[in-house]
Amino acid sequence: MKKLLTIVLIIIMVASLPMTVFAANGPMGGIKIGEDEKPIYLAFINLTEPNDKGEYYDESGDLVGRSVCIFDGEKSYDNAAGAKYDITTNTLTLDNLKTVPLIVTNVMGDDFKINVVGDCSVGQIVVWGDHYGGSLNIEGNGTLAVNENKTFDNAIVLQAENTNSALNFGANVKVNLYAKRDVVLITGTPNDSPSKAFTFGNGQTANIYKEPYVSTSYERINGLKLNNAEHEYYGGQKAVCSSDPDGIYTVTTGYKGDNFDKTVYWINRYHYVAPFDAYINDYGFGDFGSIEMTEEEFNNQTEYSILFSQTDEPDQVNYYENPETDDWYYSVNKLSKASDPDGVYGYSTYTTEDSDGNILEEGVYINRFVLAEGTDKYIIDESFEKVKITNEEFEKSDYSIVYAKRAEELKWYGDLLRNTYFIYKDSNSNKYAVDYDNTVYDYVGKDVVNVGGEDFYCVEENSTVSIGSLERSTLSETVEGLYNYKIQDSEFFYKGNEGPSDILVTPIDKAVISGIVKKTYTGKPITQNVSVKLIYKTLKKGTDYTVSYKNNINAGTATITVTGIGNYSGTVSKTFRIDAKKITPKVALSKTSFNYNAKVQKPTVTVKYGTKKLSSSAYSVKFTTGCKNVGAYTVKVTLKGNYSGSKSVSYTINPKNTTLSKVTGGKKQFKASWKKYTTQTTGYQIQYSTDKSFKKSTKTATVKKNNTTSSTVKNLSANKKYYVRIRTYKTVSGKNYYSSWSGSKTVITKK
Repeated sequence: MKKLLTIVLIIIMVASLPMTVFAANGPMGGIKIGEDEKPIYLAFINLTEPNDKGEYYDESGDLVGRSVCIFDGEKSYDNAAGAKYDITTNTLTLDNLKTVPLIVTNVMGDDFKINVVGDCSVGQIVVWGDHYGGSLNIEGNGTLAVNENKTFDNAIVLQAENTNSALNFGANVKVNLYAKRDVVLITGTPNDSPSKAFTFGNGQTANIYKEPYVSTSYERINGLKLNNAEHEYYGGQKAVCSSDPDGIYTVTTGYKGDNFDKTVYWINRYHYVAPFDAYINDYGFGDFGSIEMTEEEFNNQTEYSILFSQTDEPDQVNYYENPETDDWYYSVNKLSKASDPDGVYGYSTYTTEDSDGNILEEGVYINRFVLAEGTDKYIIDESFEKVKITNEEFEKSDYSIVYAKRAEELKWYGDLLRNTYFIYKDSNSNKYAVDYDNTVYDYVGKDVVNVGGEDFYCVEENSTVSIGSLERSTLSETVEGLYNYKIQDSEFFYKGNEGPSDILVTPIDKAVISGIVKKTYTGKPITQNVSVKLIYKTLKKGTDYTVSYKNNINAGTATITVTGIGNYSGTVSKTFRIDAKKITPKVALSKTSFNYNAKVQKPTVTVKYGTKKLSSSAYSVKFTTGCKNVGAYTVKVTLKGNYSGSKSVSYTINPKNTTLSKVTGGKKQFKASWKKYTTQTTGYQIQYSTDKSFKKSTKTATVKKNNTTSSTVKNLSANKKYYVRIRTYKTVSGKNYYSSWSGSKTVITKK
């Protein structure tokens, strides 16, 4: 709780003075500020009403609502009915005061008194010492009830702040204290015994608890959170660094200058975060994660080089008819020639058909290209005679198709966000990370990644745990020579001149529940085997209390409530965690293979546990990128809710098939012709057999170029009937993927 702004400002001014006094009488005063020699008493008394939301403090601990000042450090005021302060005796008199929710004082000294007249009632009394003095002496002949509605955790709070704060009751006054927790709390006092912290004028006793004063700070961690997991991020072209070969680097380009005509290169270093299969920039590299170079600097350096990989698409030669005037060019597929390795060649295809549209011949035209003088533009080499050859001749020639190389790119899904998280605990001391928006995350047992010399936990949102069921975790340090005191009752009646009497039996809400453990989801109500202890007595279930549960079936946070019966009353509740059950799900796909159609193709996913089909809300599905071209793709199913675990299955996209145009028999051979299909294919397989069902005497011939449309199979038996069929194939990462077989055709070889 904070003090009023005026007081805080004065405290800041006084803080620079030597603070060696731990007890003083009368409100603090006699301090000069600048040229102002008027005595200023560092003290106030506040009578506060809640705001329209029923709140006494805002989130920062400041008082809210209407405040009535009884004493402002210079003089007393009579503008609060039933309350009056006398500076000469340092006494606040309450005369039948019944409508005040809160009384707050600050550095009023150790002789500050509340004189009770008649029947009075207030919400809470808070006294601050602040290295000067802050005791409370309750006197008079009336009756004072504090926190009767149990709005606050404590009825009376003495924030000693390293002063000899004490709570003293006069011989005749009657004081009834009520609280959610402990009726009285004194913190941070050097008083080393209960007799110095409490005085009961009528000889009454109380259940006083003493403990060392502990200074606390909030526990926190650095965390990495995956955001926008469905969005693809581009980090640039992959690069290698000669001085750091294991590092992950990228190169990106852009433009600068007044006319944006200067090319610049940016080199970035990344960390791979395996749990999220994503990358994060290393801000310890270069200038906040990046090194900038001009185009000339990049081309002249040798430390960083862009990574290129071979593709299955032919490279191109772009050539001009008039390089000096033309802005447009022609493109042909690029060739290399074994006998002229430095030459630049290109080809285009041709097809010859008869009048009925039947293919007579297929082949290529080949040209050689040279750079036009004084330019970087290619033109046709006029000294080279254009070559026209059939596909069969091409396969036997010393020409080879040059396949394009592409710069490898660094891409991933999701944005990794760095953040500081506060640590919270549940009733079972399970820890969670919480951000400034009060979102709860799991981090215990998660991977820790070092980024730029700092360790970061990979946090994952936990939608089953509510911030309301958690308490913020603190790091504690015991302060030598300071103590806390409590009257450990939720009700305490000081009977004044009626004489000493025993304090009331502590209600069951002070009981300690032990034996609560973390459980795992079973699909049935989950219970705990608990022990309930009240002070030094272990209570008996069914005689002293009953147990009930809430939210104790599904994974998440369940509540156990102990309700007093017989000689005990009230309730006390604790929460416990129900973890999701770890299983290996059965995952079935509607299709395990597709034919390439130039579109993204994904199967429907069905997930079961045993024979039980799980609803789509019980799991998430993630496909590997692409799902369009020929190849194998992975589907990862991750369970959530009442089950945890994951399983990955795969499916394939196969190349589109082709059909046989015709099969012609020859001398101990046949020639097969087919419809060319080059998109997402590498080549073809021709299968032939004397068995119509292709179950025996079957052989396969492979055509390794996808632009070929016919092939001759030789060394066959003469005058023999063969069944022939064809399919396409595509090689991806060393593995072949095949289309379905075409329909078969028959052919009879000749003698």
